[in-house]
Amino acid sequence: MIKNIILAIFFLLISNTIYSQGEANNWFFGYGAGLVFDNVNNTVTPTAAAQNTIATFEGCSSISDPNGNLKFYTDGRDVWDANHVLMPNANYYFGSGLLGDPSSTSSAVIIPKPGDLDKYYVFTVDEPHHQNAWAFPEQGPADFNGFSTTEYNDSFTSVP
Repeated sequence: MIKNIILAIFFLLISNTIYSQGEANNWFFGYGAGLVFDNVNNTVTPTAAAQNTIATFEGCSSISDPNGNLKFYTDGRDVWDANHVLMPNANYYFGSGLLGDPSSTSSAVIIPKPGDLDKYYVFTVDEPHHQNAWAFPEQGPADFNGFSTTEYNDSFTSVP
């Protein structure tokens, strides 16, 4: 009897783990385009929930909780929360955003912090001009000190 109860609890826990893999259920990209993947009903539904937020031809990233509820998404510069509102500490044009570039194919990668489901690492990629990393925002090209230059130089040294 106890063995059957233990087996039932074991299988219940395994089935919850299998169906709680929803971190990639919400995708936002393009100019407000989005897809919602439903693991329970095995459906994919288009959504325009982000139509007034993200605007990029290329890179973007999103993350959901294990149950498939949207946490946040980014174009590599700005970060929007689950309510499609810019996060106050991730607004590129007001000086608090990320230094990625929405024209990079993978402008941001979101990784959950191991052991803490409430914290995430967001890695960004700048556009191919190395000097843009030294200018913020929309001020490139610049040298490694952040001073404006007249043209891009793809070397890793300062520009005279």
